[in-house]
Amino acid sequence: MKDGYILTHRSTFEHPIVGEHRPLHCLLWIRMVSLAYFKTKGDIQRGQFKATYRQLADRYGIPLSSFRDFKNELVGAGMLAVETGSTLRQPSTTTH
Repeated sequence: MKDGYILTHRSTFEHPIVGEHRPLHCLLWIRMVSLAYFKTKGDIQRGQFKATYRQLADRYGIPLSSFRDFKNELVGAGMLAVETGSTLRQPSTTTH
């Protein structure tokens, strides 16, 4: 979706993983939330988006390994579910 808005609960900024004490993680989290679709479209359900890890890491100029570590932290905390693409170049489907 290219338009619309998202709501962010104030407690997000105090969260141990994505809080403002980790500014880059906070920015990445909010960006990932904003990428999620509001309505089902094709094979993407509400709350999902598709992107490669490289696209997300490159957007903010962070190493791919740092993004993977952050993503693994989110998955481990149950904040995301990720279905990887069939190849490394295929986008993963991320669900909030």
